[in-house]
Amino acid sequence: MLRKSTLSKAKRRYLEEEIRYFHASKRELQRLRRDIMQGAVYQSADDNAWIGSGSSCIQEPERRTIALLENRRIQRLESIVQAIEEVFQMLTKEQQTLVKYVFWTQPQTLTMEGIAQQMHLSRLTLYRKKDEMLALVGEKLGYL
Repeated sequence: MLRKSTLSKAKRRYLEEEIRYFHASKRELQRLRRDIMQGAVYQSADDNAWIGSGSSCIQEPERRTIALLENRRIQRLESIVQAIEEVFQMLTKEQQTLVKYVFWTQPQTLTMEGIAQQMHLSRLTLYRKKDEMLALVGEKLGYL
């Protein structure tokens, strides 16, 4: 049995938004990687140093690799996308269906009550399963 979720309301909302926009985050991550590999100029982890500017002994492929590894936005998106993917793969088919209905169905035409009825669950069971899934993602990201 999973331990009781100790996520604060703010963290719960944050995780819900990250799951809701998972597909957009995945596309953004691919775009950022592609842009760097195609030679776009990005700031490194040191906000005062620009990758691709100035002269140094570092070759262009190494510069791009360093930019990929040091880019904070890429690191954050990678950790979020990886955590959500890992948790989604661990879920049962019923829980995966819940995630698809609650977070990934656009436009959302059903209320939580309607989703619960469609899945043949009580509303409280639906919320409990959703909270368990949020706790798993929160644990993967280090929020628990």
